[in-house]
Amino acid sequence: MVRTARAFSSNHLLAHAEGEAIDCETAPEDVFFLQPEEGILAHSNHFRSPAAGVRLRDTGIGRYPDTLYRDRRLRAALAAKSPAITPDDFQAGLRDHFSAPDSVCRHAAERSDGTLIATVASLVMDLNEGRLWVAPGPVCENRYEEYRLEKGSLAHAV
Repeated sequence: MVRTARAFSSNHLLAHAEGEAIDCETAPEDVFFLQPEEGILAHSNHFRSPAAGVRLRDTGIGRYPDTLYRDRRLRAALAAKSPAITPDDFQAGLRDHFSAPDSVCRHAAERSDGTLIATVASLVMDLNEGRLWVAPGPVCENRYEEYRLEKGSLAHAV
C-alpha cells in the first residue's frame, strides 16, 4: 500500500489477531496513518489524519458532510461497550440510523448532486476466533451470515 502507485484516494483498516491495528488513508501521492484511540479504530469517508488535513484538500466533505459524524457514531456505540466489545455490538453499531438516509446504515437515496449512495455490504470479523460475519446492505434489513476462517479456506457456519 505504501509503495504502490494509486490513481484515487481510499481507506484501508488493517488488523492482526495479536492486537495490532492501523488505518491507512491513501491518496494518489500520500499515505497517512491512524492508530486506535482507547482501543477503537473507526473511519468513514474523509481524511482524519492531522497530516492529511495540512497536505490535502478533502473535497468529499463538501459533497457528503455526513462523513464527519458517521465514524463518531460507530466509535461512541463501541466505546459504550468497551472493553468487552462483541461482534453483536459491531453489528448493532453498523445498523445506526441517525440522520438517515445519511447514516452509518445507508439506504439507497438520491443525493442533491444526483448520486445514489447505499450500504452495499457490511463485514465484521473476530480475528482471534477466526470468524467472519457478512450482510448485504442495508444491514438493518438483512441477516449477518457467519463464516469460519480456517487455514487455507473459508467455511460457511450453519
